Amino acid sequence: MVLLWGTSVFFIWKRRGVLMVFFFSIISWEVFGFLCFHSSIIAFSEELAQMLVGSKDQSVNLQITLGIIVVEILYVLPLQVLQYEKKAFSYLSYNALKLVISFATTIYFVINLDMGITGFLTARLIGVSIVIIIAVFHIIIPRCTFAFSKYALMQSLRFGFPHVISTLGYTVFSITDRFMLNWLSTPEELGKYGFGFRIANFINLIFVQTIGMSYFPSIMNNEKEVDNIRYYRKMLTYYSFLIGFLILGFLFFYSAICYGLL
Repeated sequence: MVLLWGTSVFFIWKRRGVLMVFFFSIISWEVFGFLCFHSSIIAFSEELAQMLVGSKDQSVNLQITLGIIVVEILYVLPLQVLQYEKKAFSYLSYNALKLVISFATTIYFVINLDMGITGFLTARLIGVSIVIIIAVFHIIIPRCTFAFSKYALMQSLRFGFPHVISTLGYTVFSITDRFMLNWLSTPEELGKYGFGFRIANFINLIFVQTIGMSYFPSIMNNEKEVDNIRYYRKMLTYYSFLIGFLILGFLFFYSAICYGLL
């Protein structure tokens, strides 16, 4: 995760003309680290399930959850590449594909197969796994040169470390809420929550990510301008007002919108 957020130095490496070496250095260590981490957790999944939720029967769900966390974190890299290269349509397309696959498989596993929390987690894992496989072949591999740079790795670690706590907290809490709801409520309520969660993801994808994704590249592209502070101030002001009005508009008319969609 430190390495992923360390890709904020994308523009520095691009200017130096060694961006492809940078990508390979980051990806190779990401995959190696996550394989070691996930393998060690799976070996003690029953003990962890007993400690966290009080039942060894939840070990399978715990393994799926850990798989989701790993794949979701890896999925950040291709999204960041699209963001830095200002490819808004591709960014939207990948997230929309992930949302559609996860939504369809959630309905199938939870409603048709009555798998409950296991079906919900499996659907999410399938959705993000399919999309990241496509993204690796379409986005990452064409941008890699098979050469390793220790300096690139250390730079990414240094830049990415401050983001670890917030990103880890968001990822963990976005997964564990299903466990809590399944434990405290019924599978029917879990299904309703899952549907609402997909709607929320759709809102975030359309109203927040597709507009905000251009903000960071614009910061980097204007960092050497004389009057860059004024540009950043206006950019943030307009972005905040636009997002605020879009969200307020949806909150006022969400009932009619959802009724029309469903």
